[in-house]
Amino acid sequence: MAFALHAQLRSVGRLLVSARFIESFTAWILMFARAVKSRVRRDSMTPSANHMYRLLTYRGLMERMARALGIDLELAVMDGHIDHEQIERLKLRCALCDQPDACSRLLLARPNMEAAPDFCVNSKSLAELPRRGTGVC
Repeated sequence: MAFALHAQLRSVGRLLVSARFIESFTAWILMFARAVKSRVRRDSMTPSANHMYRLLTYRGLMERMARALGIDLELAVMDGHIDHEQIERLKLRCALCDQPDACSRLLLARPNMEAAPDFCVNSKSLAELPRRGTGVC
């Protein structure tokens, strides 16, 4: 009986150590992201830091572009037009694009669009998805 209780306490202790590690690792990642965004110019970063900066900074551009085009990504997933893995690939391509600043400015100026701009790396994929209110979904 005492051995079983001791084994359970060890398991709980391992879980607590794992949770603390994950919490501290997450805090480190957030601290790194803040430092990169606030203190370092993008053009002076190492390639890996630049990659991380781009992923964190431009993460929402693809979703904003989809909304501006009238595409409901959740509905497209439910209807089987696209899956979550494909959406993550579109987000990654968007985050690694050469013109995120132009895209961000365009989305601020034109919150509703008929088509994605020519420079958009996801324009063909987004054009294939059904738009809200078209009756295609």
